[in-house]
Order: sequence, then structure tokens, then C-alpha cells
Amino acid sequence: MATTNLSYSSLGSVQFSSGNGFPDHNAPETSLYINLDTGVWYTNVGDNIWTPLKIGIYGEKFIFNQTTTVGVNSQNTWFRTANRYNWQEGACKGTYKNNNKLQIIDSGLYQITVQGTLQSSATINSRIDFRVIKNDDTNIPLVSSSIRLVTTTRGLVGFNGENVKRLEKDDRLELIVRNTTQSVDFILRKAIICVLKIID
Repeated sequence: MATTNLSYSSLGSVQFSSGNGFPDHNAPETSLYINLDTGVWYTNVGDNIWTPLKIGIYGEKFIFNQTTTVGVNSQNTWFRTANRYNWQEGACKGTYKNNNKLQIIDSGLYQITVQGTLQSSATINSRIDFRVIKNDDTNIPLVSSSIRLVTTTRGLVGFNGENVKRLEKDDRLELIVRNTTQSVDFILRKAIICVLKIID
């Protein structure tokens, strides 16, 4: 049965929707839909191909209330946060923390989300890049974005990003950052990386 009684809301580029019947409507890739008749969640894996969502595997790691700087001492150089901060393991099933990285146990297609807050340790006007990478490979980001950190001392600027990527068993995820404008340091005040397996 095709979708009826469709209702939806959007969060950025992702659409959250509900209705009766199997989803057959247009929506951006990675959008979610729940069939109110069965309680089954679906995700759009691209080209409006809807697949039942598997929510059995998920994981997160986080840091908060940090006062230590990232350690930036050169412009346009990636700095590893796994080496600098003691990341905590959050709610996990099918993932675990390994050397401050989030390790995947089961291969599949995952939605990856990163959020956090940067804090200046001095007056700063810089472009800050961040990436979620796997297996120490800084050249192939899973999630990538940048923000402008324009502030006086102790200003806070939030960042976020998300993507859907295939992850393999034993992949290890971490957050890396760089200052592309200056060799000025900053604090990664808080951050979280979340993964949710959506299909094998």
C-alpha cells in the first residue's frame, strides 16, 4: 500500500516523516519515515529507495568541559583529538571505545553525526576545519566541514556535520581539526561522534 496521511518536518537536509503504508514519496537521501500501521522505520538510501531501518547497532563517544587546548602550533596542519583528549564512551551497541577512537564491530552503511563547541584561548579570527576520519586516514573524511571562529577570549562557537558512509568491521573513527588561517590554538570544549547503522 502506498503512503497515505503523510506528514513531515525537516532538520537541515534530513526529512522526518510519518504516514500509513510503505514509503513511496520523494525525500532527501538519509531521510527517515515511520509506517504508523506497523511501527517500522525506513530510511531513504538514495534515489527514493526506502529500506527498513536497522537500529540494533549504534555508538557514541564524547568529551565535555575540556579546558586543554588542541595543541595547534602550525597553520593548516591536522591535529588529532584522540591523542589530546580522553574521550568517553556513551551509549554503545556493536561499537566500543579503543584508544579514544570509536571502533566498529559490524560492517554496513552508517549515519555519522558530529557536533561540538570550540572555545578560543586568545583573540582569534580563523577558519577552523574539522573531519571525522577512519583508520588514521586524514585524506578521506567521513564527515567534513568548516566554521569561522571570530571572537575575543573565551568565545564559544558550535559546529556540526553529518554524512552516510559505509564502515567496515574494525574501522576506528576519530575527530581531527585544523586552523587554516593562523597558527593560533583553541579548545575543543565539547564534542560528540555518533553512529547509527541503517543497512547491512
